[in-house]
Amino acid sequence: MNTAVNNNFSIKPLVAAVSVAISAASAFAAPTPNQMPGAGVVVACNLPGCTTYGGVTAPITGLVSGTTIGVAGQVVIQWGGTGSPVDVTNPAGFNIGSNGKLTFSGGLANSSVLNIDASGNASQIFGALESSAVPFGFTPSMFIANGNGIVLGAGGRIAAPSGIGLIGANLNNATAKNDFILNNSTGVAYLDVTGGQSTVTVNGAINGSLTSNTPAQYVLLVGGDITNTGNIYSVYTNALAGLRAVATTATVNAVAGTTVNRLFDVNAGALVAGYDVGTSAGQLEVASATSKFVNTGSIAGYEIHVWGVDGVRTGTAGSTDPLVGMYSDYWIDLSTVNATAKTEVYNVISGYTTNKSLGYFYTNYWTGTDGDVTINALTPGTQPSSIATMYDTLIYGQNIAISSTINHKLASAGGNQLDFNTEIYASQSLTTTADIGAGYYVYLENTGSGPMSIGGNVISDTNKNGNGGIDISSTGKNAPTTISGNLTSYGYEVSVDANGPLTISGNINVPNDYAYIYNYGTASGNTTTISGNVTAYYDVSVYNYGALSSNLNITGTLTGGDNVYVRSNGNLQLSKVVAGYETDIDVYGLSSMLNGPVTAGSYLYYYAPAAMTKAKPAAVLTSPYVSIEALNFVGVNASGATYANAGEKPAAQIVTNSLDLYMYGSFNAPIAGNTNWLTN
Repeated sequence: MNTAVNNNFSIKPLVAAVSVAISAASAFAAPTPNQMPGAGVVVACNLPGCTTYGGVTAPITGLVSGTTIGVAGQVVIQWGGTGSPVDVTNPAGFNIGSNGKLTFSGGLANSSVLNIDASGNASQIFGALESSAVPFGFTPSMFIANGNGIVLGAGGRIAAPSGIGLIGANLNNATAKNDFILNNSTGVAYLDVTGGQSTVTVNGAINGSLTSNTPAQYVLLVGGDITNTGNIYSVYTNALAGLRAVATTATVNAVAGTTVNRLFDVNAGALVAGYDVGTSAGQLEVASATSKFVNTGSIAGYEIHVWGVDGVRTGTAGSTDPLVGMYSDYWIDLSTVNATAKTEVYNVISGYTTNKSLGYFYTNYWTGTDGDVTINALTPGTQPSSIATMYDTLIYGQNIAISSTINHKLASAGGNQLDFNTEIYASQSLTTTADIGAGYYVYLENTGSGPMSIGGNVISDTNKNGNGGIDISSTGKNAPTTISGNLTSYGYEVSVDANGPLTISGNINVPNDYAYIYNYGTASGNTTTISGNVTAYYDVSVYNYGALSSNLNITGTLTGGDNVYVRSNGNLQLSKVVAGYETDIDVYGLSSMLNGPVTAGSYLYYYAPAAMTKAKPAAVLTSPYVSIEALNFVGVNASGATYANAGEKPAAQIVTNSLDLYMYGSFNAPIAGNTNWLTN
C-alpha cells in the first residue's frame, strides 16, 4: 500500500546493537578495517558504454575509503566471480571494513545500482555505504545480492535516501540482469529473485543519512533467515524471510516467454508480487520452508510489512526494553506461512512520530498465511493501551493468545475511531487476558474445536458515538467458551454465539441496543451457565438450542428495556428477570427451577410442556398479563423442597390482572391480583 507520506518523524534513541550474527555468514572472517569492495566490473546497464562516473571506470579495482562511484540509469556491477578483474588492493566481493566508506551518486533521476557479490563468500558491511546527490544531483537506489548471505555489522551504517535492498539470493544470471536494466518489453526495472535463500543479518543502522535521522525511502530485505538487532528507519520496510515471487513469463532481452520471478519494481520502490502467498502469478511463493524473521532491535517508519515462512518475532519475550520493537505511523503487517509457524509480538508496537498512533495492525491477513499468534507487547509510554491503533486491527491465526490490551486511540487523545474495527479470528483456539476495544465493532471468533477464553473486558464504540458492537462467536463443534471479562457496547448489539459448553461470569451491558446469547451446541451434556448480569436497552435473548441433556443455568439478572427471551432445550435454572414490556420463557427439558422474581411491564409468557416447574419463594411472576402453559407448576421452599409449613409459603408467586393457565398436570402456587383468585 503506497500513499502520500509524511517524513517528518521525530528522533528516537538508537538501540545498542552488540549482537554478532550466528549464521552461515559468520563463518567468514570479518573484513579488514580498510577493506573495500574488490574485483568489480560493470556487466550490464541501460545506457551506452556502461561507464560509471566520478572518475571510476570498468573494471572497478583499487578502491579506497571515500570513493564515490557515479551511477547513470540502471547499472549492474559484479564483484568477483567468473570473468572478474584482478584486484591487488581488495579481495574480491562486496565488503566494507570498519574504516571504509563507499558512496554511489546518480547521474540521472531514478538511477539504481545492483551489486552482485559472486565471490563465494558472504557480503560484510562493517563501515559506511551511502547514496548521495553530491556531486551529480541525484541519489540512486542501491541493491546488494549475494547467494552466500549478507551481514551489516554492529558498527555498519547504510544511508539510502532513495532505498536499499539486501537480497540473500544469487542474482548472477542473464534474466535478472536484463530485467534490472529495463531490457524488457515493459521498460520497467524489476528485481528478479530466484533460487535458494541465504541469511541476511542487520546489526547496524539503515536510514536515509549518515549525519541526520531521516528515513530511507524503502528497505527491502529478502533472504532465508532474516535477523535485525540494529536500527532500521525507512518510509517503507518489506522483509521476506523464505519467500520469492511466483514464476511467470515475460519478454526479456527480446526473448518472449522468458521465465521471471519479478519481486520488486525498482523505479517505483514497491513490491510487484503482491502480499498473498500462493501459486499464481502476482503472488509470493515459499523458497525456504524453515526461514524465520527475528527482530530484537528497532524498525521504524511509515509502513512495515514482514513475512517469515516459519516464524516472525518482533522482540524478546519478557523484555521491558522500550526501545525494542516496531514503530509505524500507518501500518504494521506480520505474516507467517507454515501451519506450525508462530507470530510472536513482544516489546513496543506503536506509532513512530511523537503524539501519533499506529494506523493499522495486521497478522496473517493475506491469502496463504497461517500459524499461531502470541501477543504480549509493552505499553509504549503514554499510549492508552499496549497496541493502540487509529484504524483496523485484524489478527488471524490458529491458536491465538493475547495478553496485551488492544484498542483504538481515543478521539480525546487525537485519534479517529469512526467505523474501524478490532477483529480477531482463530481457527483452533483463542485466549485473551487483557482488554480488547474498538471505536466501532469488536469481532472475536474461533472456528476450531479448541477453547475460547475471553478473560479481559471487551468494549465497542469506545468513543461513544452510538456506532459499532461486539460479536463473539465460537463455531467449532463442542468447543468450550468462557467469558469472564465484561462486555460493553456503547453502540449496537452484543452477540455471543457458542457451539459447545458456554460459561459467562462477566457482565454484559448494552445501554443503547440488544444483547443476544445463543448456544447452538447439540452434544449431550452441553450446558450454558450465566452468572453475570445481562442488561440491554431493548431486548435480552438467551437461547440454548442443545439436546434435552443440555442445560441452561442463569444465576445473574437479565434486564431488557423492552423484552427478555429465554429458551432452553434442556433443563432450566433461572434467577431474576426484568423486562419493560414482555418476558417469554420456553423450557423443553424435564426440569425448570425459578429461583428469583420474573417481571414484565405488559406480558409474561411461561411455556414448559414437559417440565416439572418449581418456583422458590423469591420467584414471583409479576405482569399485568401472565400466561402459563406447563406440565406441573409447584411452589417450593428456599431449598427446593415442598413447603414444610405455612410460614414458608409466600403471599403470592403470581401477581397479575389477567392469568391464562394451560396445565397438563397440576398447578400449586399462590396467586394475587385485582381479582379474587383461587388460593391453593
